[in-house]
Amino acid sequence: MGSHSVIYFRTDGNSNIATGHIMRCLSIARACVLSDASTICFLVSDLESKELLESFFTAEKEFDIKILSGACYDDLEKELEVLCQLLEEACSSWHKKPVLFLDSYFVTNNYLRQLSSFAKIAYIDDLQLFDYPVDLVVNYDVIPDDSQETYQQFYSLANQLLLGAAYTPLREQFWKTAEEFSHAAKPSEVIYKEQLCESLSSNDSPRIFIASGGSDPTHTCLGMVTYLLAHLNTRVSFQVVVGKLNSDKAALLQLAKEHSCVILHENVTDMAELMASCDLAISAGGTTLYELCAMGIPAASFVLADNQLTATHAFASVGAIPLLGDVRRNETQTYQAASDWITEMTAHPLRRKEVSKKMKALVDGKGALRIAKSLQEL
Repeated sequence: MGSHSVIYFRTDGNSNIATGHIMRCLSIARACVLSDASTICFLVSDLESKELLESFFTAEKEFDIKILSGACYDDLEKELEVLCQLLEEACSSWHKKPVLFLDSYFVTNNYLRQLSSFAKIAYIDDLQLFDYPVDLVVNYDVIPDDSQETYQQFYSLANQLLLGAAYTPLREQFWKTAEEFSHAAKPSEVIYKEQLCESLSSNDSPRIFIASGGSDPTHTCLGMVTYLLAHLNTRVSFQVVVGKLNSDKAALLQLAKEHSCVILHENVTDMAELMASCDLAISAGGTTLYELCAMGIPAASFVLADNQLTATHAFASVGAIPLLGDVRRNETQTYQAASDWITEMTAHPLRRKEVSKKMKALVDGKGALRIAKSLQEL
C-alpha cells in the first residue's frame, strides 16, 4: 500500500444532523486500519460529537479524537486557524502532507482552498452544492449510465473521482456476502418483545424491518408503525430499529407493549444479521438502503430530509427500491403506499427474488475498502 500515512477524519454527529456522517467515516477508518499503514485521528467540533462517536467504538479508545477549539459543526470556517495549524504540525512531523477526509455539508470553497495548502483533501459528497477544489471526491450515488458523464463534468476541479454505488462505505459486517450470514436474529438489545402467537409461523408472518435513522425528526417510525397496525391486512411482525436520538422511544415502547407483533431493537451491534432475519424492509433514504441492497432484502424507501432525495429517486429509477413518498409533504399518502407495497410483495415471492438479485448487483458491500485504498494512495 506504500509508506505510512496519516489520515484525519473531520466529521460531526448530533441531534440535528444524526449519525450518518460518523458511521460512514468509521467504516472507512476501519478499512484503513486493515493495512496497518495508517495513523487515524477523528476531528470533531464539540463534546456531543465526541461522545456520539465513542458510543460506536468497538473497543475503548478505538481511535484518537480531537475536539477543535472554537469549532462549530455548521460553520466550519470558524475552525480554519486551529485546523490549519494542526495539519501544518502533522506535515512537519511526518515530512509529508497528511490526508484530511471531510464529511460535512457545511464546507465552503474558501475552507477547502485554505486547507489544501496543508493536507491532501478528500471529500465525500451527497448534495453536489458546488465544484469542490480537492484531491479526491467520493460520491456513491446510484448513477444511471446516462448520467455518468454529467457527474464527471460537475466535479471538474477534483483530481480523482470515486463515483457510483461500488464506493458505498458500508460497515465491515456487510463486507461478506449475504449467503455467509446465519439468518438468526441475535444482533441487538431487544427493548421489548412479547412472545409471538404460536400460530404465527415464518411462512404466514413475514418480518418487516423498519428504520428511520438515528434521530427521526419527523417522527416517521412511530407514525409508520401505528398506521400499518391499523390498516395492514397482512399479518406481519415489525422489527423496528430505534435510533440513539429517537425522541419517540417511550411511545414506541408503549406500542410494543400493546401489540405483540411489534419488536423494538436498540443498540444494534450487527445490523447485517438483523436484516438477514427479515423478509422485507421499509427505510428512510440513506446508507441503510445500500446496506439492504448488499443483503438483498427487498425494500421500499421514504424521504425525510433533502439529502435523501437524490439516492431514493436513483434507486427507484433503476427498479431496485421503490420510493413511497416524502413524509414531510404527504405523510398519510406515504404510509398508505407502504401498506400497499407490503401487501403486494408478500403475495409475490418470485417478485421478491427478482428484486433481491437486482439489489445485490448494485452494491457488493466492499466500498469502504476501495475508498481506504485510494486515501492511502494519496
